[in-house]
Amino acid sequence: MLSGSCRKSCVVKNLFYRIDLTKIEGEGEFPCPSCGNIISPEDESNLNYEIIDVKTDSQGRLKELLIICKRCGSKIYLEGFELLDELENLKESEGIEEETEGSPI
Repeated sequence: MLSGSCRKSCVVKNLFYRIDLTKIEGEGEFPCPSCGNIISPEDESNLNYEIIDVKTDSQGRLKELLIICKRCGSKIYLEGFELLDELENLKESEGIEEETEGSPI
């Protein structure tokens, strides 16, 4: 319950941000736009952020993630996963080429 003085002067905000992963450098880590808490896909501790929602396309490929920063409570939409699909497709096509290069005709 809020204290008497806080009821009138305190404002509780749920801030929403959108981050395009194609526009960040590095290995996918970025600071929370609100508090600067480092959010990294390598962090498996679940201490810095939590995945709230996952959106996929009709083929099950990742389209968007909604995460929440555990330090400040900001909600962050992550987009830009299309490059992962392109990279995966490139690796698959290179794998097919490698297989056919060594095969006798």
